[in-house]
Formats: sequence, C-alpha cells, structure tokens
Amino acid sequence: MCSSDLGVQRVAVGAKRRETAGRDVGLLVTALSPGGPAELGGLLLGDILLDLDGRAVADPRDVLDVLDAAADRTLPVRLLRGDALVEQNVTPGIRPSRGCR
Repeated sequence: MCSSDLGVQRVAVGAKRRETAGRDVGLLVTALSPGGPAELGGLLLGDILLDLDGRAVADPRDVLDVLDAAADRTLPVRLLRGDALVEQNVTPGIRPSRGCR
C-alpha cells in the first residue's frame, strides 16, 4: 500500500465502538486506487484501520513506517467495518523508493 494507493485520515472512534476497537482513534480509509494492493486486500472506503502488522496506527505516518519495514510481505490488518471488528491480511505493493511520501 502506498499513499497513492490508500488515502487515510485520523478519526476518533465513536463511543459505542470504542470497546470493540480497543482504542480511541484510528485511520479512516478515504481513498483506494482501483485494483491497488489495498483494494485487492479487501479494504473498503469507510473502514477504520486500527492495527497494521500488529502495530497501532493513529496517524498516516504510522502506515508508512510499517510499510517501510514490510519488505513486500503479507501483513495482518485489524479494522472496524461498521460496528464489526475485522481481521484480514493485505500484501503491500512495492513502493517506489520513498517517492510515495
């Protein structure tokens, strides 16, 4: 996933979903490239990313930090979809030498 493949913004997790999420903030998926790794991995617009590769993500830079260390391997993702907690795997694409920042 590259920032040009996936658009996210910091969002507060609503009170009724906080217990399910286990945290107060996450990253709302605001954009997906058609056919890109994030979309192919099953992410949907409106999902709230909570964890990527076991690390909490609360700032878009957190996603880039995880992807920098990902080495094109499959990563577990934990997210909120509606009121449900979803766990799935996403395989990031190869990012052009940090040109996605």
